[in-house]
Amino acid sequence: MQHHCKRCGSCFIPNRRGQQFCSGGCREAYWHKANYRYTKKPAALKKCERCERPFEGHSFKRFCSKRCQYRHAREHPRGAAHSCEWCSSVFVPKCQRYTRFCTRDCAFAHQAWERERGKAARREARHRRFQQRLAQERQHSANVRKWAYVLYQLRRPVLHKQCKWCDEPFSTRWEKARFCSERCGKRHFLKAREMRQRDAYVESVSLGYLMKRDGGCCKICGAPVERERAVPHYLAPTVDHVIPLAKGGKHSKANTQLAHFICNARKSDTVAA
Repeated sequence: MQHHCKRCGSCFIPNRRGQQFCSGGCREAYWHKANYRYTKKPAALKKCERCERPFEGHSFKRFCSKRCQYRHAREHPRGAAHSCEWCSSVFVPKCQRYTRFCTRDCAFAHQAWERERGKAARREARHRRFQQRLAQERQHSANVRKWAYVLYQLRRPVLHKQCKWCDEPFSTRWEKARFCSERCGKRHFLKAREMRQRDAYVESVSLGYLMKRDGGCCKICGAPVERERAVPHYLAPTVDHVIPLAKGGKHSKANTQLAHFICNARKSDTVAA
């Protein structure tokens, strides 16, 4: 079966299915004329946009080599600027997938820091669990000692005594008990101190006078007192008697000194050496 050539119109017998031209020359001439922009054009002399060297290339070429093209892309990046999460330097990423770090070194350093932070967090969690177990064991030991003391007290005989403050009878298992309640005990000791201070009164002594005279320092330990603190804070200023009232001391300026609340409580009714 004969076919007509698509370019010259001559008849020919095709050698394969779908053949449209009688020869290769007709095919090349037809496509060169119909689709001219796909044919190879002669290279023109151009100037590289980076190194400014002349080179031969087509109209769409801007650089003489791939090296100049990549260097130009690094020197004139496109896109928004980002801040590195490790070194905080401002950079423009080459692609939008890697926008956290400016270099691989920063990425590796941040990864190592996160690994160490994870190890530290695990160490802290282990230490926290150990402290919780230790606190539970201590609480259990305290409860055991408490109930052991309660059982020991329950085995002791019951004593019937009379309160020295309110003269009311009460029962106790402690041989040295003198008062029926803690309230009666506090009242007794406050009244006794008031009577001793009234008998030993010589002159009025204020806390402000002792602060000025002693320079705001405790005369027992030598450390400064905190004037803005109040009792029962352990650094609060208090009036201490050098010779305690219980030992026959007088309430006078010569027998008083400035002291911390904790130092005064530890000294109690003893005479300092």
